[in-house]
Amino acid sequence: TLKSYSKLIQINSPQGTKNVQIDLPPGVRAGQTVKYPGLGDNSNPNLPAGHLLVEIHIKPNDQFQVNNVDLYTVANIDCLDALVGCTAKIRGLDHRELEFNVLPGTQPGTKYKLKGQGLYVPNSSVRGDLYTIINLTVKKLDQTSIDLIKQVKDKLNET
Repeated sequence: TLKSYSKLIQINSPQGTKNVQIDLPPGVRAGQTVKYPGLGDNSNPNLPAGHLLVEIHIKPNDQFQVNNVDLYTVANIDCLDALVGCTAKIRGLDHRELEFNVLPGTQPGTKYKLKGQGLYVPNSSVRGDLYTIINLTVKKLDQTSIDLIKQVKDKLNET
């Protein structure tokens, strides 16, 4: 099913100011104009209300970069989890928690694709994809942990 996004907007007209709830169609893009029949000027009682034309402006989002209908985001993964593999969680466009498997030995900059989690294709129920780029983080370690990691590193260098 297509999901729309509801927005309460304020309209200024010769009759005064009023608030109107509008539904933005899935796949709407910045710069588009959406027409809402019957929500425009109704100052003449002998004529039907006009159309309300809404030009779409979209605020930049720090979490997602947009490329057509695909989205790009970054997932911060602990370097030890990237070494052995893990299940990572990110927040999707619709604020749902999405999980994906990080394979053992994942390198920084690796892209994982979450199919169908991008933007809607205009006038369609089809969605683009969400690409997650891996960024590795390093925990602050105590000396015992550092010594253990050095032992593993030495063992790996022997083979």
